[in-house]
Amino acid sequence: MSDREDLRAVMDRFIHEIWHGQRLDVVSEVFKEDARLHLGDDVLTGAGAIRGFIKGVQTAFPDLRYEVADLFIDGDRIAMRYLGTATHRGDYDGKAATGHRLDYEGIAIFHMDGTRIAEVWSQSDRALKFAAL
Repeated sequence: MSDREDLRAVMDRFIHEIWHGQRLDVVSEVFKEDARLHLGDDVLTGAGAIRGFIKGVQTAFPDLRYEVADLFIDGDRIAMRYLGTATHRGDYDGKAATGHRLDYEGIAIFHMDGTRIAEVWSQSDRALKFAAL
């Protein structure tokens, strides 16, 4: 496999195994142990903190699905534009389940260390749309 194919495979695992398959055990295989996730003003540090964030989202939105609209790979950087859809089925960010569907989009920039994610900067309109539920 080429480097680009290896990095694309990591993104496939990130979306399909971690998010869609809810395989939290894969987080430590895909992310470096000291990885950082930037979510707006919040920064989560470490695979454990990232795993906790993902679990919270999956608990509140168990049917969450992502579609990768664009994926660009340049050296050790990956840019992804994604579309998300989910139903609010559990408590999230202080709000009890509403049963409403949430459609949103976002962009994430990944800094890779080999074939593991070292850092992610992610911005989406999920919070804005969630607040409107």
